[in-house]
Amino acid sequence: MKLESADDIIINPPNTHYLPNRALPTSIQLIKQVNVGSYPDAVCHYKGYTYVGCANGAVGRIDEGGQVTPSFIKLTNWVTGIIAHEDRLYTLMYGQPYTVYVHDLTGQQLHSWIHED
Repeated sequence: MKLESADDIIINPPNTHYLPNRALPTSIQLIKQVNVGSYPDAVCHYKGYTYVGCANGAVGRIDEGGQVTPSFIKLTNWVTGIIAHEDRLYTLMYGQPYTVYVHDLTGQQLHSWIHED
């Protein structure tokens, strides 16, 4: 099955019984199911790929064919936000302090900074 867009993907965590009151991302309409290997918390679609920030510190990448790279980017803590802008991926990592990481579209880290507010 060829997927036409990221709207054709559902992102499943391994299981959800540990997070009964947690809202998982719901902004993607569901047709094909994929497993990203950890609990998804943030989703961003950019230039044909869907990027998923997960609780295990990974950013998974899903191509238009539904193939998953579960640890496209590997951080050390829960990824609570992700956005793409001008061929850069910005991830917000949970922690004390929170940290913003910037990666290029190949997954290479460019820089980071502490997000204090």
